[in-house]
Amino acid sequence: MPVAPARVLGHITELANSPRRDRGATRAIYSYPAKFQAHLPAELIRLFTVPGDLIVDPFSGGGTTGLEAFLAGRRFVGVDLNPFGCLLARVKTTPIDKYETARLLDVVVASGERRAILDAEDARLLGPIISEEVARIAAGIDAVEDGAQADLFRVALIHTLKIAGRRDFRAASVMEALRRRVMQVAGAAAALPREGYRPSFRVGTAEEIREVVAGEARLVVTSPPYKDLDVEYGLLQIQRPAAGRSKRSQVISALLRLPPVAKVLLCGGRGDVYYEKIRPAMAEIRRVLGEGCPAFFWIGFKTGRDRETFLAELTAARLIPRHVVGVGLGRDRVASSRSTHHGRETGMLARYYLIVCE
Repeated sequence: MPVAPARVLGHITELANSPRRDRGATRAIYSYPAKFQAHLPAELIRLFTVPGDLIVDPFSGGGTTGLEAFLAGRRFVGVDLNPFGCLLARVKTTPIDKYETARLLDVVVASGERRAILDAEDARLLGPIISEEVARIAAGIDAVEDGAQADLFRVALIHTLKIAGRRDFRAASVMEALRRRVMQVAGAAAALPREGYRPSFRVGTAEEIREVVAGEARLVVTSPPYKDLDVEYGLLQIQRPAAGRSKRSQVISALLRLPPVAKVLLCGGRGDVYYEKIRPAMAEIRRVLGEGCPAFFWIGFKTGRDRETFLAELTAARLIPRHVVGVGLGRDRVASSRSTHHGRETGMLARYYLIVCE
């Protein structure tokens, strides 16, 4: 049976402050920016729901909460503005036939067609061989009729390009890396449950979770955008020190044939605009959440004033903060890659919080 948050607060605090590497199932197929680690929502789901309960994540990102709900036999609805996040979430929660993946992989890499998804500067930095390979792979994926398999190939290609964009990438080709990643993802997805509640992921805003009737959700676990924080949710970085260049690429949007979503939207806005945008989302969370049911917000702030304002906004939305758990961050967990890559202070977060509301 579900328990009251106050009874297990010490356990939750210890869990939130015990970083672990995501392992098992499809948890590690792609490192989505600024996500919380899977063991936290997994335990919250176990503690506060029973099989068949509905869990909602209105900022579902790459599907961390959705996957844990699926594996635990709970219903799930997730909404996110980022089409790539929803794509990744679907791949993480869709079982596939890995032998069919292997067959299709040979077809994709042998494609004689091409679709250019790199812009001229991307192509210059990655080089002509890789650029031509990427164009042929993109066209090959376009020809895959099985939607779930095509989505898997897209995620694997994006991951491969992320690796190829690193400053220490030296290979002349991405084909070996792509093949390896495709089969790693396929092996993980093939082991997913074939039965159970299928999670729903939709591209949209947290202001309207139309799939959920009032009071239906038994638990909300979410990580909203962080105020005034620059996170690259929809871009890949291509770094080439020899060329003196580091570029943020729009290749994900090009691969998905979608217009780029403005960073200011994905990051929630800056200054007072942030609160103007998040208030309707808080109101919608209150609408869908059952009375007496908990909501957990994993979020970071640059200042104490921002934290207190966020808590006041929750209270105004009748999501009463009962506990605020501070979470210290190591250097490798700061929610931006820029300080790590460039070795300079960028004013990023030094602390996360898990806010427990009822």
